[in-house]
Amino acid sequence: MDDEIGIKIGMALFGGTLIALSSSLNYFFFGKITGLSGFLFYVVGFKFGPLFPLRMAFIIGMITVVDLFYNFYGRVLWGQDVLDPEEEINILSWIIGGILIGLGVRWSGGCTSGHGVCGLPRFSKRSLVAVCIFMAFGIATASINAVIGPLAPSFKINQDVKVYYNILPRVVLSLYQLAVVICVFYYLIKAETKLEKLKPIAYFIMGSIFGLGLLISGMTSRRKIIHFLALNKDWDPSLAFVMASAVGINLLTFQYTIKRGGAVFNQEIDLPDTYMDKGIYVGPALFGIGWALTGLCPGPALVNITVQGYCLLLVLLIFSGQALHDYLEIKFAPKTVDECNAG
Repeated sequence: MDDEIGIKIGMALFGGTLIALSSSLNYFFFGKITGLSGFLFYVVGFKFGPLFPLRMAFIIGMITVVDLFYNFYGRVLWGQDVLDPEEEINILSWIIGGILIGLGVRWSGGCTSGHGVCGLPRFSKRSLVAVCIFMAFGIATASINAVIGPLAPSFKINQDVKVYYNILPRVVLSLYQLAVVICVFYYLIKAETKLEKLKPIAYFIMGSIFGLGLLISGMTSRRKIIHFLALNKDWDPSLAFVMASAVGINLLTFQYTIKRGGAVFNQEIDLPDTYMDKGIYVGPALFGIGWALTGLCPGPALVNITVQGYCLLLVLLIFSGQALHDYLEIKFAPKTVDECNAG
């Protein structure tokens, strides 16, 4: 038993170190934080812009490395289940949780990666508040859910549907992988500097490192995450070491980058926002509840799409929640004087 605990903690520390390595490289060289909820929103929603191909390369790197591990080695690493077996899902929890995650991360401006892994090392007050709130609501929701049971009966996927359920995510991944290859060649041909030519490759590698970190740490297992959040006899505290190692390492690299006045290839770096609004209080609460209901936040949901077909549904639900937030924000935004006069 002690050996198993040691292995879990060791894997958590190692995985957290890889997550820190990936996000530190992104910040130190390019001055950008690695916020996976933002990456998901822009890539899934085809929000084209200068960063679109780089974010896409990062995400596809993440998914590809986990997909390769799954196809060659299965679901177990060093005696630990790092990828869950196919199982029935609670469709009501999935729908509510996915939309709440999307609303929450969009409202608060980040999830576990943006606020936790990248926000805390920059001494962001917003991120500190967000992490405290989403952890509190995640723990409370998972603990209550463990006592009262799921919201509705689990949903078993029909065998006929399962064919498409397994094929569709792989088709989606293949199309995105093709898009990344095209982007790589486009940059190699069209970009003027050597740095610009290599950026998509660099982001693919950083994404692969991040995905490997999620896999080794166990963050890819929704069962493990729920056992971490739910405070009961099955509580598994090992995932706390993932955040501890990632934040600890990033604290050094991020602060060094800030103090040197910029990244290696970009003088404009992502500095923490200082304003506090209601979104930073409500958003993390919604995210925490959704995280506990589904067991997955944006990054792990993305890397699981070819392992658990229903994770593609979760990714789409998260994006739907993000899009819903933007729609509501526009619809209920205060009107300017000119708009009032025009009406």
